[in-house]
Amino acid sequence: MKENLYIASAIAALVSIGIGLFTGYAALQHNPNNQFCMHSEENCTLDWMYLLSIVFSWMVVIFAVQAFCIFSFALIWRLGVKKPLNKLAKQMRYSNGRRSLFNYFGNHGYTKKYVP
Repeated sequence: MKENLYIASAIAALVSIGIGLFTGYAALQHNPNNQFCMHSEENCTLDWMYLLSIVFSWMVVIFAVQAFCIFSFALIWRLGVKKPLNKLAKQMRYSNGRRSLFNYFGNHGYTKKYVP
């Protein structure tokens, strides 16, 4: 389980780095107002700190969203959602789907059994 989390975290880090670099490249290519120039338009010295702050902010946000999704899915899976889903799938495989759902979630106080 830990190896899967490490692999998923590494993939999330690579995806966030890729998206961050792409946004930095797109910002640099679509620079009509010369936002990234430190001096005038004739003597344009690239403002690397401003460009890197855009890249880094995108990387952090994308990685945080992916890490939240990865660890919440891992926590849900670890808490035992897998077992009820396997039981429900087995019931639906060997009987009529509506009847097995009704039997799985209970009778809910009805006196007569549900028959499809």
